[in-house]
Amino acid sequence: MLICAIALGLAVVITRQARPAASATPEPPAAIVISGVEGRTSDPFFLEGGTYRSVWSAWGQRPTDPPCTHSVVLFAVEPDEASGGRFDLARRVQVPSTGTSAELFVLNLAPGDYYFQISSACAWQIELHRNE
Repeated sequence: MLICAIALGLAVVITRQARPAASATPEPPAAIVISGVEGRTSDPFFLEGGTYRSVWSAWGQRPTDPPCTHSVVLFAVEPDEASGGRFDLARRVQVPSTGTSAELFVLNLAPGDYYFQISSACAWQIELHRNE
């Protein structure tokens, strides 16, 4: 169904798509991407398990800032005994104001809920992609 309305010079287009069948399995997101400034804990997110590629970037908030320290840990909400549920992606990295980034692979993750713990004095972005 397609509905168009024009009022007061504004155009609004509303489309409605058929809902998937109740038994359809939702597609996992292509990537988990979060960004922020300074430290925080992300909301939990589900990972199907397997190998994941992590890319993080960090930079100073202003070009004149001194280097900032940046750490990122991926935690399992319910850790298993084999891994302990902790995966360090960056540990006390000294980041110049112009920025830096790194790519890592996290191998053999168990399916489940995970979250990021970021301890940082930088602005940052983290991406997590399933490695097919």
